[in-house]
Amino acid sequence: MCATNSQITLSEYKNTIISRCRNCKMYNIIFRNVHLVFDEKEYFKFKETLCNLYEEDYNKHYPTGQSVLLKNSKSNVGIALNKIEVEQILRAYSEAEIFEEVFAILY
Repeated sequence: MCATNSQITLSEYKNTIISRCRNCKMYNIIFRNVHLVFDEKEYFKFKETLCNLYEEDYNKHYPTGQSVLLKNSKSNVGIALNKIEVEQILRAYSEAEIFEEVFAILY
């Protein structure tokens, strides 16, 4: 991750912050105490994954309730999200998209 002052905050909604680095163009999603870093393709793929979840995908029981466990093939680390948390992250994505459009017009 690049220096903090190179980050453009695209959205702050509830427990989610989405930013993008001006230098390396990587996207950062901070949700609660989890920090995810994506290139542009991965960033939109993560959103697509969240958008395509079905009720039956929330089949793991965690302290936060019925959750979906999202993992990638490169790591044993995963993130468990319940339906409300997924909705919060998607809301932050929507705000981030609007801000990116405004930013593109202005700069």
